[in-house]
Amino acid sequence: MTEIKQAGSSLIQLDCKDKESQHLTYKLYKGDATKFSMEDHGELKLIKEIDTDKEDNFWTVEVEVRDHGVPRLDTFVHINIFVEDVDDHKPLWHPANNGTYTVSIPENSDVGTFVAMVTAIDDDRPGTKHSKIKYAIEDMTKTFIIETDTGKIIVASPELDREDKDHYKLAVSAHSSDMISEKIFGEISIKITDENDNYPLFSQEIYSAAWFEDTKINSVLLTVRASDIDEGRNKKISYSILDGNMDDGCRMSVDKNSGKISTDSQLDYERKQSCFLTVVASDGGNKPLVTTARTSITQVQAKDEDHGEDGTIIYSIASHSDIFTIDKDIGIIRPVTTLDSETTGSYLVEIHAIDQSKTAKQTGTTTLTVVIDDVNEEGPLCKTVASVEIPSSSITGDLVYELKCSDSDVGPNGDLSYAINKGNTNLDFTIDSQGRIVVAKVLSKSAYNLEVIVFDGGIPPKKSSVHIEVNVIGEPKFLQLPTTLDINEDEKIGNVIYVVKSTSKNQFMRFAIKSGNSDGIFGINDVSGDIYLISKLDREQTPSYTLTLQLTDNISKHSSTGSVNIRVKDANDNIPTFDNNFYEFSVVENIPIKTTIGQVSAKDDDDGINADIEYSVESGNIVNTFTISTNGELILNKALDAEAITDYTLTIIAHDKGKPSFTGTTTVVVLVKDFDEFPITFVTGNPFKYTIPENAPLGAYILAVQAEDPDKDAEMHYQITDGNDGSFTIDSKSGNIILGRRVDRENVPEYNLTVEADNGTGDKTSTVVTITVSDINDNDPFCQQHFISANVHENETSGTIVTKIQCDDKDIVENANLMYSIISGNTGNGFRLNNTNIVVNSPLDYETINNYIIGLEVKDQGSPPRSSSILVTVDVVPVYKSPKLYETSVKINISEGITVGTTVYDVDATLNGATEGTWNAPGDLEYILQSLNDAKYFSTDVNTGEIIISGNLDRENMKRHTLNIKCVNRYNRNLYEILTIEIDVLDVNDNSPFFSNAAYIFLVDEDVKSDSFVGKVEAVDYDINENAELEYEIVAGENLDSFSINSSSGMVSVNNSLNASVQKGYVLSVVVTDNGSPRRSSRAKVMIKVNDINNHKPRFRQTVYYVDVREDVNIGDIIYQLQADDPDLDLNGKVTYSIESGNDDINFGMHLQKGYIYISGKLDREQNETYNMEIIAKDGGAPSKTSTTTLIVTVIDVNDNNPIFSRAIYDVKIDRFIAAGTVIAKVHATDSDKDYNSKIDFFIIDGNEDNFFLVNITTGEIKTNVFLHMAADFHKIVIKAADNGYPRLSATAKVNIAIYPSVINQGSHFEFRIPENVSIGTYVGKVLPDNIHGQQGQAYFSLIGGDSIGLFSIEQASGILRTEKFFDREDVDEYFLTIFIVHSVNNKTSYHKLVHVIIDDINDNNPWFLMPYREISVVENSPVGLPVVYFSVTDDDIHENGNITLSIDPSDPLANALFEMNNQESNLVLKIIPDYEMISDLALTVFAEDAGYPSRTATAEVVVNIIDVKDTKPYDDKPATYFSLECAINAHNGDRLTTFTPHDFGIYQSLADPIKFLTMNKGGVFDIHPDRGYLYVQNENFLYTDTRYVMWGIAQVKTNGTWNSAAGIIRVDTLIPNQHMVVIEHGVPVTTVRSQRNMLKYALQALFPLHNRVGIWDIIDEDTVVSRRKLLSTGFVGSSKLFTKFPSESDMLSDKQDNMIDQDYPYNRHSRPFKPWNASCTSINGTQNEYLSRQERWEDMLEKAGLGFQTLRKPVGPPMPHHLNHTKSDLTQKKLNPWIFKYGDDRMSIN
Repeated sequence: MTEIKQAGSSLIQLDCKDKESQHLTYKLYKGDATKFSMEDHGELKLIKEIDTDKEDNFWTVEVEVRDHGVPRLDTFVHINIFVEDVDDHKPLWHPANNGTYTVSIPENSDVGTFVAMVTAIDDDRPGTKHSKIKYAIEDMTKTFIIETDTGKIIVASPELDREDKDHYKLAVSAHSSDMISEKIFGEISIKITDENDNYPLFSQEIYSAAWFEDTKINSVLLTVRASDIDEGRNKKISYSILDGNMDDGCRMSVDKNSGKISTDSQLDYERKQSCFLTVVASDGGNKPLVTTARTSITQVQAKDEDHGEDGTIIYSIASHSDIFTIDKDIGIIRPVTTLDSETTGSYLVEIHAIDQSKTAKQTGTTTLTVVIDDVNEEGPLCKTVASVEIPSSSITGDLVYELKCSDSDVGPNGDLSYAINKGNTNLDFTIDSQGRIVVAKVLSKSAYNLEVIVFDGGIPPKKSSVHIEVNVIGEPKFLQLPTTLDINEDEKIGNVIYVVKSTSKNQFMRFAIKSGNSDGIFGINDVSGDIYLISKLDREQTPSYTLTLQLTDNISKHSSTGSVNIRVKDANDNIPTFDNNFYEFSVVENIPIKTTIGQVSAKDDDDGINADIEYSVESGNIVNTFTISTNGELILNKALDAEAITDYTLTIIAHDKGKPSFTGTTTVVVLVKDFDEFPITFVTGNPFKYTIPENAPLGAYILAVQAEDPDKDAEMHYQITDGNDGSFTIDSKSGNIILGRRVDRENVPEYNLTVEADNGTGDKTSTVVTITVSDINDNDPFCQQHFISANVHENETSGTIVTKIQCDDKDIVENANLMYSIISGNTGNGFRLNNTNIVVNSPLDYETINNYIIGLEVKDQGSPPRSSSILVTVDVVPVYKSPKLYETSVKINISEGITVGTTVYDVDATLNGATEGTWNAPGDLEYILQSLNDAKYFSTDVNTGEIIISGNLDRENMKRHTLNIKCVNRYNRNLYEILTIEIDVLDVNDNSPFFSNAAYIFLVDEDVKSDSFVGKVEAVDYDINENAELEYEIVAGENLDSFSINSSSGMVSVNNSLNASVQKGYVLSVVVTDNGSPRRSSRAKVMIKVNDINNHKPRFRQTVYYVDVREDVNIGDIIYQLQADDPDLDLNGKVTYSIESGNDDINFGMHLQKGYIYISGKLDREQNETYNMEIIAKDGGAPSKTSTTTLIVTVIDVNDNNPIFSRAIYDVKIDRFIAAGTVIAKVHATDSDKDYNSKIDFFIIDGNEDNFFLVNITTGEIKTNVFLHMAADFHKIVIKAADNGYPRLSATAKVNIAIYPSVINQGSHFEFRIPENVSIGTYVGKVLPDNIHGQQGQAYFSLIGGDSIGLFSIEQASGILRTEKFFDREDVDEYFLTIFIVHSVNNKTSYHKLVHVIIDDINDNNPWFLMPYREISVVENSPVGLPVVYFSVTDDDIHENGNITLSIDPSDPLANALFEMNNQESNLVLKIIPDYEMISDLALTVFAEDAGYPSRTATAEVVVNIIDVKDTKPYDDKPATYFSLECAINAHNGDRLTTFTPHDFGIYQSLADPIKFLTMNKGGVFDIHPDRGYLYVQNENFLYTDTRYVMWGIAQVKTNGTWNSAAGIIRVDTLIPNQHMVVIEHGVPVTTVRSQRNMLKYALQALFPLHNRVGIWDIIDEDTVVSRRKLLSTGFVGSSKLFTKFPSESDMLSDKQDNMIDQDYPYNRHSRPFKPWNASCTSINGTQNEYLSRQERWEDMLEKAGLGFQTLRKPVGPPMPHHLNHTKSDLTQKKLNPWIFKYGDDRMSIN
């Protein structure tokens, strides 16, 4: 099974036989009962999913099978269950990078250079293919590749050129297994850094110019220019002259920056007529690249002794004038065309000099030899496109293609090199220096398009591209896989259902099912391709399969895939099952005949006619009162009379139409109720309105509400259902409303009470009573401040506002009209009231009165009036003189050694007349030092302003102090001025010098010369000037005269020769002294180590070493390790190794440091059997020393030669009717190996799918295996010849077998589609016959299968298929028809055609709500996003026709403002916080609309009641109370879950206070008893598995006549007791356990994660439990039993869903009590035998473990948490047992 197999799935059906008994019972005897269950009929089921990522993948169960004879006999069956891991986790990027990478690489990086490693993690089972992550680069790039298994990104192209592209941004992905659709994406940013890889290029290759010999020295003759496309320093050009710059008249120089060439000496034409300079342009790289250019000036000169025109010479070129030209006057020669050294390497130029005589011209002749230097002007010349084929079995080293390229340049310019630039996927190929492309690793693709770049050796090089298409032959292919394959559901296990065939050229093929077979139903023969059944089919569980088949070439590992769709045809193997075993319908006796009372529904998991269900009433239908329709509707057939019959019990049967037919039954109870005729009406007026004063007394009568119902026996009861905060009560019988507690208009001015009248028979009606509260003067005026303090300056004028009075009154009208008056303290009428302001009335004088205390009265105008008083204190503020300084900043100097207490400055701020004083007679001024950082160095006399030294100054810590002195008037501190004093501190010699290190370590070689530098010591002195001048001296040390020190610099040097063998180290003491007064010094140690020199050579332990190695050893494998010893130290003793000789073919390599020999090339014993290599060991000394040894390697032979057939193809022609066993051919093969390596066996590996032929394994004879009368006409079989070496090598040959005479070929199938709403007679399709009927007759068609109810017809002559009835896709969505075709003349020519008709869906079904009317309650102040109601809605259509969207009626703005629809969860959720005071109820409509065209809709009506709660929380600083409870799904109505108290809700009450409880869950699954407070099951029909119910509960307490209320959230989770219960039976008294119940629960909780919850269901006395094993309890005086709930998957909370109610858990446990279960809410199922048998096994295990408790008992089928699923030995060793308690000496302690 796979790990995604769902709970409830069937794993295997056991079918045991007993000769004496037909009825056998199966029971799970051993194994994990939390995972597996065994049905009585032998079916093993999975009851809880298995996650192999966290759990084991192998499980064992043992099943006990018992008969029913006497005595009962049994046997046991062991079942091993293998759980196959599936890929159910997406990879996640490693958090270190989170999928984002940024790297840099140089542009000249070689192919294979590491770029980056991207890393992802996967939570699937380690070691499986699903946890293996594959990586890919998503962008199209040939520059980089990624290793799919490691995420390593490497360079794939040799042309990584920053000048072409300097930045790459690649998208990378990761996915696990084959889940490409679930891949994750990341990004890598790659910056290409510049390398100095471009040569400078001159603007010309040759520069030439002509100069006159009188040109001045330093004149610029010409300018050369070069450029470089690199960046930074690599592009900076400098020029120099390489040669030609000689003292023979060509002495010149070039400016290195500008390239300007100038003369360094005077030119002399007679000495030198031409100069040849080679100029070098160098770039600025670390390894500069250079380019040369030549300045060429060639000049010839002729002399003529004549004068005048007779001596005037004109020059001309007699030969090669098309190549060169000459200046006719001065003889300078220049080329006039491009020169090519490859065409002509030199020229012999004849030059004439002719005088200009008028009489007889004379001519002189000379020759000039011009040698043409080669430049790189030609690129490589290659065949640019090539195509080759290679076999998929190619191995490393096989030649793929050899390039033939040439370059007409000579020298280095013509030398060629090669590199594969593009298309080399996974670096499957390499290319050598000769242009040979060879296979580098196992081929990974079927085709490659390689781009090879060919470079010449020029500077810069020229290149050409060659494109090579490489096709790998042998790609596997399937032969005509069918699209759809039909098999019967009852097909037998082992039957072959199809044979897969291959047409691949490569014959080493293997078949496999890659996917679609997760439940292991099918198997495939990997050689023959037979698909067969290995497990029983179940169409109801899986109606179809899509198998992905894989065909793999075992040599190249290439593979291809194909798919086969398998449809399972139904067999009638399921009985109809009703939705419920019991239905109950209630009807009123007066309903009309033909009314539908209710509907029963049964379903049959079969298909087609096997699932068509009919209903009938079997019994209980007295006088045929009811009938039942075909769709299960129970219809009234005769009138009902409740007085005659009050209920009917009917037995309903559902039977299908299969053969044989199966039936199912259910019971329907119809309850007949009496009819109530008259409605309730109010008789005292409606609406009711009344006004009461807010001081009305308690118990005051307000008004009476009365209603009547003319129905007989109606007894009216009244209650207030809404709008009451506890202020009013109503007499339930009289309807009198009285005042229940004092009302306060200021809090609630009006009440709207909803009064409900109930006639006692189920009829109710209500009305609204409006009660208005009128005001009385019951509130004093309220002032924001009753004591006010204010200031006013003595010079303020009359009318100045001093302060403002602010008062208010909660009453209204005249009761809130306030008057203000001054009643006391206003001496001399200094102040008056101006409205609510106190203002100055008359002049003030600080010296006369400096403080007033004024009394005010505030009085309302009520009757009688009410008042409040206010006291106002007013201080009169005097006016003072301000301080004034002579200057605001001062600078002074102070020595750092100044004595503490010295006065350094006196501050004076008396310029404006303010006075200074003394400590006993202070003046106006105070001086304050504000520089707190300087307070430890300076202080200020507060009265006189003197600045005094208060601490030791230190210039080295602070060279300057800045003091801020505040001069302030002590009587008015707002009057002040600031003085800034800057104090510079002068230096004294108070610091000793100190060394930078306490000790110095220097190294020196023992052979160093005297006066050689050893090291330097450095010291620092924090003083300055002469106080910091330092002097060094060596004062102590052994043989200290061997070294000296420079007194000024601290440089240590060698004085005498050193000898490491005599003294390897020296320790000297060095002193440094400053030049201050007095002088100060410090000391340091100098340790000098003398280094040894290299005087030993390495030595091998043997002179000769022998090693044997197989010739198939892998490249990279280590075969031997050599070691040489060198006693020298450090580098002198560090040995490196190398192979000096004997490794000409470079098949071996040697690690430089470790000395191991490894394989670097493929060995071939047939080519070279022995290698004799000389090994050198070299130490690291300078100079180094070496030694040698010999390593002799002998290559051991392996089987490395394939057999060879004498012929590649054998052609055979045979008769169809020869006998089986006839020899038809013989193949022959040889092998050049010996012994077993050359012994050949023959096999047929392909083309023999029907096993028509056999081959003799030894002789190669081919025989017929069966008669061939039904065989195909032609067969191509492949024979493999395999030797017996290891590994076995093989070759193949083809045998073409033609069989005569020919046999007729068969036809194929048809598939047609029609919509489900087609009319009768619609054309479906045409069935075509095979082309075998000829002209002597025709084909006749008939429909013989797949249509038992006559839905189709076929025309006999044409084969046209038509419809005969109407279709409904929702009943049957496809048909498989069998068409019989016969020849009209020769009826022996007949065959069948299979026609598949698919019924396409149309949108013909409305969506429908499971509950179209809902009434819900929502507590006000509920949080936004809270789900309030869930809708179950479905649509029988499929695809878009069945996709449903929920919405709120868009025409209802109120509903859309309050709610919104969560379509993902099908929940109506709160959009805003509801407020009862804003809206108390509303009705809304919800639409369900499908996505069909046109769309169809359904509606549901929702009535929402907003529940009013007290708007203040019980505790303002704590969250609302939250209760978390559980209940079994098999609980019954009335079963109790828990009992609440007001204390649970945060309300405290005395014993006499009345209490009430209610839940805002009217008609819900649970309710709270209003008086007793217990939560109980109200509607058991809506208890569902793994369901969470959330409701509001309210507790009310009446204290001192006032009702206090608080709300809490109640959550109830359902559970299956058998899967969640553990019973712990022990010897601890029940009173002890109960007293420590909470402690016990938290101890158990600690064993599990916080989001799992452990609860205690019940603790009961042992006396109430029947114990089967009394012997176990004899050792205990008293005992008890603990029923404990352990966590399951359903207990796990979603952070998003439960954030509102779980935010404080577990830190606020007190406010969220965890209520224990009640026994009546849970039942333990299971037979007594099963229960006791399981108990025995647990008891045995615990007894052997030596545990302190009697029994750890679990009911049938409970799960053990996976970390507790241990073997018996684990329990014995007590490794982990959180379910066990330790029993203490005198009391129970929780472990």
